[in-house]
Amino acid sequence: MSEWLQCVTCASRFDALKIRYTCDCGGLLAVEREAIVADRDLFETRRTSRRAIDQSGVWRFREGVMAI
Repeated sequence: MSEWLQCVTCASRFDALKIRYTCDCGGLLAVEREAIVADRDLFETRRTSRRAIDQSGVWRFREGVMAI
């Protein structure tokens, strides 16, 4: 997974592995990630599943949180 730090003021990007708290312009940095493409059919199938992990409203979407 690709992550980077991005300035909320000027949109400059920085390597996420380097310790940095602010941008050169003084703006705050946010952690950004590549978008995850969700398989909506998989989520709908899990909604009717009897498996314990699939019955949780949160874990039905586990690909979105386990990509870290």
